[in-house]
Amino acid sequence: MRAGQRSKAAREAGRVFLADLQRRSLTQTSTAVDIKQRFGYLHETLIQREPSVQLFVLGRRGTSAQMTQRDLGRNLEQVVRALHKPILVATDAFSEPTRALFAFDGSHISKRGVRMLAASPSSEL
Repeated sequence: MRAGQRSKAAREAGRVFLADLQRRSLTQTSTAVDIKQRFGYLHETLIQREPSVQLFVLGRRGTSAQMTQRDLGRNLEQVVRALHKPILVATDAFSEPTRALFAFDGSHISKRGVRMLAASPSSEL
């Protein structure tokens, strides 16, 4: 398979994957789900989206991490360093959160986190 064909197949597989996620999400919640397929570096794309995002949710490892035996994926470190919004890192198996803990140490960052949580609509907490 030529590089162009592989790229086209990868884009189509991504489109199908995202459409399935959108369908699954709509069966779980009435919240609108926005899906976009983008090309380029993950951290650059997320930086562009950051002004309109309150919380990023990212997987801990990509599919290649199984072969490399890394605990964290290589993209995660770049993203954490590049973004200024909160990031929730998810493991492989998802279970819906039933409670949360916010560590408050009186620092500027933790005070900013409390302000952000207080300003969020209660349905989003």
